Amino acid sequence: MSEVVIDRVSKSFADVRALRGVSLGVRDGEFMTLLGPSGCGKSTLLRIVAGLEAQTAGSVSIGGENVDHRVPKERDVAMVFQSYALYPYMTVYENMALPLVMRRMTPAQRLPLVGRFVRGSAALRRGIDANVREVAASLAIETLLARKPAQLSGGQRQRAALGRAMVRHPKVFLMDEPLSNLDAKLRTQMRTELADLHRRLGATFIYVTHDQSEAMTMSDRVAVMMDGELLQVATPTSLYNDPSDLRVAEFVGSPKINVVPGVVASERTVRALDGLVAVAAEAPVGTRVRLGIRSESLTPEGADGAATFRGRTRHVENLGSDCYVHVAVDGLDVPIVARADGRRADEFGIGSAIGVACDPDRILLFDDAGKRIPARSAVARLRSHG
Repeated sequence: MSEVVIDRVSKSFADVRALRGVSLGVRDGEFMTLLGPSGCGKSTLLRIVAGLEAQTAGSVSIGGENVDHRVPKERDVAMVFQSYALYPYMTVYENMALPLVMRRMTPAQRLPLVGRFVRGSAALRRGIDANVREVAASLAIETLLARKPAQLSGGQRQRAALGRAMVRHPKVFLMDEPLSNLDAKLRTQMRTELADLHRRLGATFIYVTHDQSEAMTMSDRVAVMMDGELLQVATPTSLYNDPSDLRVAEFVGSPKINVVPGVVASERTVRALDGLVAVAAEAPVGTRVRLGIRSESLTPEGADGAATFRGRTRHVENLGSDCYVHVAVDGLDVPIVARADGRRADEFGIGSAIGVACDPDRILLFDDAGKRIPARSAVARLRSHG
């Protein structure tokens, strides 16, 4: 079993609190991503699990055993860094073989010339060779084994770093922004390859990134962190559709969720800007709220159409299949962004009057502190009372 349990872990650097009582359980064989902006504590937490940093408080268990007082090599984890951390003077083969050589062979057996004649070394080297070539074949880098890191592309270096981690068959793979140095096309390709690798190995992965695309496309579950705190742990689908905190809703999703201030006007309506939105908030009349509305829940209707909000077109992003219409609305500091079919892009002239219709069933409500408020659309509520 290779489950990881992080129990109330805190970390301080002098007067700076990097982690604030973080608790997280990672299941055996799960792909868990720690997602958050730079400086939120996610890499610090990963280094604590690896044993590269000592926590100020709390505990870490791997496979049901407390590892707080174990050095990194005794924790049976493998870490893949953003910088790949390959030895530049070694070939890919030597980089991949090194962890096995250090673990399996005695100092005498590791000697460059004399070591070959030490009893048992030949059999050990054959076993290491078989392991390295098997992993290299699985990563499609068997033809690169004789090259040095400087002779490899970014993607090839990343595979070599993964191979060095895989040969040990660790309990847990720890990955700290391993794709951030790659170009956009290669990052997309490597996301697919990492997800496939996880399925093949069935190992526990803990992956750190600030890129929501990586988190949403590869993970079984995502842990969103900000300011040293763990805000929410859920599947990618749940994070997007059912965020428990406004900060999560704003961080997950592109374009960023629209946030509109409002006040509960009645049992079935919320007043937002100059209009009423048919949504039933489970909060007293007069409660200040914030409406979170995804761009796909807003439809540009033209100046004369039925609309929840009205304004003027500030910008149109034509992405081919879709277009995003930025609408400047009185009372808001930033434009509302609505999604439309890309074939309609030419309909929206810059500066022209425009209305935006909202799907009330997909509105998310948050209180002044940013915590989620249960809500139902008034239309759905009327139907339920039939």
